[in-house]
Amino acid sequence: MLWPVPVGLTDCERRAEDGILVGIMGRRLVPAQSFGPGWLWWVWLGLLGASCGSAQQVSPANDAPITTLHVYTTVAEVPTLVLTRTHKEMNPVQPAQFRLSLDSGPAFQPTHVRMEGDDPISMAILIDTMVPKSQLLRQVQEAVTGLARGSLGPQDRVSIYAMGCDLTLAADQITPDAKSLENAMKTAMAAWAIRQRTAPRVTVSDAHTRSCKPLWDALSYVTEKLHQQPGRRVLITISDGADSGSTKATWWTVQKRAQIESVAIFGVLTKGSEDPEDPFDSICELTGGAELFATQETLDQRLQELVTMVRHRYILEFPRSDDFKPGHHSIAVSILKSKAYIRTTGVTFRVADPKVLVDPTTVHPADEVEAPKLGTRRVLPPPPN
Repeated sequence: MLWPVPVGLTDCERRAEDGILVGIMGRRLVPAQSFGPGWLWWVWLGLLGASCGSAQQVSPANDAPITTLHVYTTVAEVPTLVLTRTHKEMNPVQPAQFRLSLDSGPAFQPTHVRMEGDDPISMAILIDTMVPKSQLLRQVQEAVTGLARGSLGPQDRVSIYAMGCDLTLAADQITPDAKSLENAMKTAMAAWAIRQRTAPRVTVSDAHTRSCKPLWDALSYVTEKLHQQPGRRVLITISDGADSGSTKATWWTVQKRAQIESVAIFGVLTKGSEDPEDPFDSICELTGGAELFATQETLDQRLQELVTMVRHRYILEFPRSDDFKPGHHSIAVSILKSKAYIRTTGVTFRVADPKVLVDPTTVHPADEVEAPKLGTRRVLPPPPN
């Protein structure tokens, strides 16, 4: 099935009433378009706190009035990736070592910390088949099928896309058993396999190849599809990270959409870009993911390690403040006495409804549970187009 490449950000822009937290690392905010060595990184983060109501009705006796109890969720959950500076697994971090700060306000500890563990994952795998010399493409079918050996379980769902001049949906939210993944990968790689057989007889110009790598468009489209799925959302991109031919998205709109839609983007490449301001690397880091590197021989192992990284993310919980206002706020996540690689996945949250706050039937958190205090430092505006 062929899918058109993607839409814009209309759905995201309609959520002006929501709150979004933009994470910062270090002491000062930096322009989002500056990503050279030594710069501080942005990590977008929103709080998961959509209000959910629960009503309990008591059968009236002697025509007594019906009592309705309203309960609203106010706990925020922040998925946080913690690795060494070389993107390797770290020893477990003690919960007391985590610190958070909102809008550069006072540092505070999360009220609860846990490993993500076996939380359901909605995973999309985007395979860029327009890298003709990529050694990863020769092994990708076997490596993705291998995820059924233990990394993914029956609670997870996988979608698989192949990117050429068109975007092919090879599997949509399938259970990741070996047979289903194998069949999906045969569909995903069919066009690439045909090109490999006909390559000696068909000459494809460099200009045509460059015009058929709409990576930003494909990432934006897949991110929007992931948003409609439950669970922790992860997008694995097997590519060289280069874009040419995108007409509906830029790297900036891709990372913005992923942050709002709570999608962590990971890249799997053979080597990194020599550009210190590599936009694909920025997309991964700003959405709570990372760039990882593999060879034909290590791709299977690298994909297994990637899923383990996701399973080992920390879920930092703390009470949502009633003072949050719609718009972008900043959050800094740190670990005491550590220089770890820390990235957070973005989520949005509904701000408190003033009518709900003053409603006498609303149950508020216990007095001993104090919501974090916000500072006064807001985030910088997005870069110009």
